[in-house]
Amino acid sequence: MTPKIPNGGTLSLNNTSLDFQSNLSHFIETSSASISSWQEQYGAIYAIQLENEPFLKNGVNRWSISDDLLLLEFNTLQVYTKGKIPVVITGFLNTNMLSQIQNTFGAQDSLSQIGNLPNITGYDYYPVIPGISLPLGRTGYLDTRRYPLSGWEKNRLSKSCSTLIASEVQAEPWELVPKNHYPKGMAPFSCKPEDIIRNYNFCMRGNPSQSLLFWGFEYMYSRYLQGDTQYIDALHRITG
Repeated sequence: MTPKIPNGGTLSLNNTSLDFQSNLSHFIETSSASISSWQEQYGAIYAIQLENEPFLKNGVNRWSISDDLLLLEFNTLQVYTKGKIPVVITGFLNTNMLSQIQNTFGAQDSLSQIGNLPNITGYDYYPVIPGISLPLGRTGYLDTRRYPLSGWEKNRLSKSCSTLIASEVQAEPWELVPKNHYPKGMAPFSCKPEDIIRNYNFCMRGNPSQSLLFWGFEYMYSRYLQGDTQYIDALHRITG
């Protein structure tokens, strides 16, 4: 049953029904049991991502998740995995104050709210975000690469978290109106091939993230199938 929460609201133990909480707990229990079984058989699970950007008011309904509901999820997961598998909770790394306002709609910085709850704190790094549609099919972007807040925030996280990973590093375009094909050698403004390398260098600067996951391989592979290898080549420069 979908909770009756207004757009921009927060899911919590106070405004969700007991049936909703029971179904949520049952889902976590079932998933945890399956994950624990796989881990016992194969031992290949690095960690479990419990939530991605739980405090970010975004998506269709712009719902976020409250501290108490997140704690319920975390404790349920810990019980059924017996605390043997590290837990990841990921937040959006705000690149400057404008992006924080745009992406949280005035809410607190999601990474600050996560605190020390998870074993591993993850961050999503998207320095170029589409903002508004302009005439003639053009797009206005929030390009924060020259005026970053993110470097300070990442360093703060590196000092306060026992383990920090880059859960999503932008490696594909983020466009309001995506195109299926670009002429060879051309790329969208929001993420050119050289931006993949720039984003990687940002994540590894100072106190580097212990793991880094690029977000966009499907796009790279699609371009590759079209005979354009520039995105794959950029990735090869990083991975050697």
